[in-house]
Amino acid sequence: MKKMIQIMQKLGNSSFLYVRHILPHPFPTPLPPSPSRRPRPEVEGGVGDANARTWLLLFFVFLSLFFSASLGLAQEDEPVRFSIDVQPKEVFIGKQISVTFSLSYPSGTKVYCPSEPDVRPFVLVRHDKDVPHVAGQATNERHTLVLLPVRLGVLTLKPIEVPYVLPDGQAKVAKTPELSIEVKGMLGDETECRLAPPGDFVEVYVLNSPLVYGLIA
Repeated sequence: MKKMIQIMQKLGNSSFLYVRHILPHPFPTPLPPSPSRRPRPEVEGGVGDANARTWLLLFFVFLSLFFSASLGLAQEDEPVRFSIDVQPKEVFIGKQISVTFSLSYPSGTKVYCPSEPDVRPFVLVRHDKDVPHVAGQATNERHTLVLLPVRLGVLTLKPIEVPYVLPDGQAKVAKTPELSIEVKGMLGDETECRLAPPGDFVEVYVLNSPLVYGLIA
């Protein structure tokens, strides 16, 4: 009986050692992740953000060029065009000036320039016209406004509306360019007015006759 118990104990110990040899740890420790499989940290302002900013900048540049081209085409397609000449070049308050508008337009266009346009802050003295006798047969005309400046500083002559009718009967309104004119004073720069320096003092002797007569008496 004792021998059987000893045999069973030997078998049990050997089986336990065999199992421990196969499984040295009851729960194996997980291995650390491979460096190649680790998630990459997110970097703010990376390549994606730079590309987005570049495309946005290109979009705004293209948009500005498009609007500039559209505005230029609109000005070139304007049937009635203006050129302006101001005489004299140096303008003084109280002295009349001449502002000449030269108009050019396609043949067959009828232009109706106002005879008394709003020229404030200037005063309209007269309106001289050099226009064709028969409307619709010319391609240019000239209007000279004689103005009187009554204020100092940089004065702005606002755009004047000029109605016209195209050869196909379409009615439109053109506007003269805005004009800025500097008006100076007649005495030069009034802000630098100064008094002349005083002259040298001169001694003047005055005879006191009553005092002399009193001393003699």
